Formats: sequence, C-alpha cells, structure tokens
Amino acid sequence: MHTLLEAYGPDSIDLQSFEVHDTLDQRIWGDDKLKPEIRERLLEIADEFTEFLGVPVTVEDVIFTGSLANYNYSKYSDIDLHLVFDFADVNEDEELVRELMIAKKTVWNDMHDIRVKGAEVELYAQDTQEPHHATGVYSVTNDEWNTKPVTQRPQVDMGEVSAKASDMMAQIDHALTDSDCPASCLDTLKDKIKRMRQSGLDKGGEFSVENLAFKVMRRNGYLEKLSDKVVDATDQDLSLESESLIEVLLNEVPIRDIERVGKWDRPGAFSKKDVKLLTNPKAIEKIRRAWSKSPYTFDIYLLNVPKLNKSEYREYGPIAPESDVEQEVEAALGQPVPRSGGAITILFNGNKGDEKVAMTGWIMAHRLGHAIRRSPGSFGGSQSWENYVEEVNYVLREVLQAFNRMERMFQAGYAGYGAAEKGYKPATTPATPEKEKMLKYIAQQIGSFRSARMGKLRTFYEFYYELMAQWLITGGIKFNPLPRSLVVGKGGWGREEYSGAKDEDWLEQINEMLPDYAEGIESRLRAVFDGAVGKTFLM
Repeated sequence: MHTLLEAYGPDSIDLQSFEVHDTLDQRIWGDDKLKPEIRERLLEIADEFTEFLGVPVTVEDVIFTGSLANYNYSKYSDIDLHLVFDFADVNEDEELVRELMIAKKTVWNDMHDIRVKGAEVELYAQDTQEPHHATGVYSVTNDEWNTKPVTQRPQVDMGEVSAKASDMMAQIDHALTDSDCPASCLDTLKDKIKRMRQSGLDKGGEFSVENLAFKVMRRNGYLEKLSDKVVDATDQDLSLESESLIEVLLNEVPIRDIERVGKWDRPGAFSKKDVKLLTNPKAIEKIRRAWSKSPYTFDIYLLNVPKLNKSEYREYGPIAPESDVEQEVEAALGQPVPRSGGAITILFNGNKGDEKVAMTGWIMAHRLGHAIRRSPGSFGGSQSWENYVEEVNYVLREVLQAFNRMERMFQAGYAGYGAAEKGYKPATTPATPEKEKMLKYIAQQIGSFRSARMGKLRTFYEFYYELMAQWLITGGIKFNPLPRSLVVGKGGWGREEYSGAKDEDWLEQINEMLPDYAEGIESRLRAVFDGAVGKTFLM
C-alpha cells in the first residue's frame, strides 16, 4: 500500500492518513496544554521571526493552529505558528503589508528547517481582522486555548476528495510538461488552487472536500513542484545574457563577498556547530540578507586557521599596514592580508565569546563592534567610538532624569574599558558596580532588540554593541516607550525593585523625544563606520 509521499500521480492516492485520533499528539501536549519546553521554544522562534520581519509590529498573540493543534494530525503534520498583529499599524495600505508578510514568510520558511519534536515549524503573519477557520487554536502567548478542539469524526466523502485532488494534480502535471505554459500560466493555476481551498474553508471549514484535496496535493509534493516551476519560469523570463535578475541583485547587497579560509572539514576557531552552519549556502545567504539594510560595503573572511586560533588575535581591531600583526597573519594565511579602499574588511577569526551562541548575522554584527572599538595595543578605542558611547550615555542620563533615585548614574572616565588613547576625551562610565547593574535592568526595558526583551544582556556594556547591531541589521535604532515604573534591580527573595516617574507629563515628553535621541545615536554610528571604510579588522 502506498503512503501519500509514495504516491507518484493522480491514480495512486492513499487517504488513510486523514484519520481522527482520540488524543492530541503526546509529543507536544500534556493535559490539554502545551508542554512547557515546547511553549518556550515556540515563543523563541516567534521572537526570531518578529525580528526577521524587519518592520515595527506589536504582536497581540502567537497562536498554534493546524492539525497538530487538533485530533486530525498525521506524520505529515507541521506546526503552524501564527503571529497575530494589526496590519494597519504597519501601513495604511493593508494589501501592501499582506504581500510583504507573504514574501517574508516565504523567504523565512525557505531559509529555515526548524523542527520541534520532529514536526516542521511553519511561520505565518496574520492580520487581526483575518478570519480563521480552524477548530483548534492555542494561544502560545497566554498558554490557553482560544478555540478548543473536540474529538469528532466528520462525515467526509473521501471519494469526492480523491476525485478533486486527482483532477487538480492532473492539471499540474499538464502545466509542468507544457512548454507553452509560461510563468503567468503557472501563476493562474496557483491562484485557482488557492481560490478552491479558500472556498472550501469558507463553506465547510478545515474538513471541507476542497481543503482536504489541497492537503492531498501538498503531501504528494505537487504544490512544491508547481512553486519550483514558477520560480524557474520567472528566472528564465527575467534572465539577461545568462545572468538572472536575482544574481544581479545579489551583487548589489552590502556584503560583497563572504569567503572561508582554512580547513573547514573540522572544528577549530569555529565550533562544530558553526562549521556546519557556515558551510551551508542557505545560512550564508541568510547572513547576507541580515546585513542588507546597511549603507556600507563589507568583505568578510571566515578564518578557521589553527595558527590564528589564539587569544591575542581575537577582537584585535584594525590591522595596521606593515605591522608585526599583519606579517603574522599573512604568514598564517599564506597570502596577503585582504584590503579594500571602498569596503570594510572583516577577518572573523572564530566565534569566541563569554556565551556559546551560533554565528548568525546579528552575532557577527555584535562582534564587529568589539573589533571596531579597539585600537592595536590599547583597550580604549577610536575617538568616534568614544563619541558614540558618550551619546548613548547622554541619552540615558536625559531619560533617567524623569525617574526617582536615578541621579549620578555615571561618572567621568571610561573605566569600564580602560583609558582612551592620548588626546581622546574619555566617555563616562557607570558610577559604581551597583549603578552598572541598575543600568543593565533599565537597558533591557528600553531596548527593543531580542536580547533586551528576553532579559539576556550579560552586562550593561553589551547594550552599546546590541544597539550597534540593531542599527546595522535593521537600518535604525528603536527604543521602547518608558513605563511609569522602571525595574532597577531585585531584592530579597527575587522581589523586583522599582523607580517611579517623577511626573507623568515629563515622562510623556521624554517618550516623544525617543526617536530624536535614536537619530543622535545613529549619527554617531555613521561616523564610526565612516572611519572604518578602507580598514581591515581582525575579530
């Protein structure tokens, strides 16, 4: 007997996988609730997808839907994870937002193969006004059912399902082999299938004949084959002198080149996990896309070279021409140190840090900050970096004036990173270790990036690097509005300690100024990167 994935065409369809179970999938559910470790992981995935969207959204709910949130799951079922927010908050042209979200979803799902307990996780952005026909909807955010499924065995004419699926699969087969069917013809067929499914959902819900026929086609791989054919036909239509439009666009992205140097068949400066990641073309393409909003051009070299796998070569900073370090690096590489007058060249000498995290585009941006701020033989950094740090501290001082007990948070002298070079004006630093801890709590409340939202800033000083990474990756800095009470620490028994706003009108004025404060910091970062162009940094 054939399974659905073994079906070779419309005449060999097996519908036995569409059975209804007596219990929810016990890999994922326990006592009608998501298992805690499953819920935590899905929220982390949702956070990553929110960052990937690249637009400011206020997620109202993260919902888990589909057959794995119901009793009709099978071995082919995936986890449908929906981020629910108001498209109108992004742009008044909601159809434009919908098209953007579909494109983002497609790119994300193509780039990632995330599985939870063996089930693939499919991400989707859903408008709050969009009707949803599922009979099982679980709020991952609130850890409760929005729509609780019931065990039922609906009356479905499986013969009609098979007939409709066979007819549509035959149409797909014909389109795939018809040389006179261009991309527009294939798009028309995709739209027809989409309308068929939506009609079924509107009339009969998820157990409608049309929706089940759609699932049959998907499980047989027909929808994937049709989508691949559309892409191939579109590339061919847009090709010019053997170079597709996609290839032309890739040549215009900020990361001009990513090259691996050394032995990549084993761990070394990079962990086994990073070696696997950085030798994956999809992961490299994801890094390119992550940096796509930067106005600067980068040449990146990933060094897995044993002779450079030493602490003195990590976070080194700019390599001066004809310096001893340049000669040492050239000897280890067996080639000249790469340089480019119009680009920022980065030699990533491994992925070493206090925390073991994968070498993603964001982590690369964060680690670049560590290299840029350093000057050879010192721990102070360039004047432009000091000016950037002082701008961030200035903003924090302005913000914290609106709260009680926030006086004298900083003192003169950039003691946290050592004295600045001769002639440089040192930035301020947290006045005491206790003040530094308070500032870390505050930074995690006003920072809108993931590490702040998750409360995972290791120290306050990481705030500078995360702001820089946010600017480099998203094209701008965004602060969260300040609440009326700030968490400034934890007392006995883990009890949170607060500092209240002195005056609500003053607090409102500060919140209105946050975009202006962000622009000031961004201008300082542009100066930092302007000074980095033409230099080669050893990270």
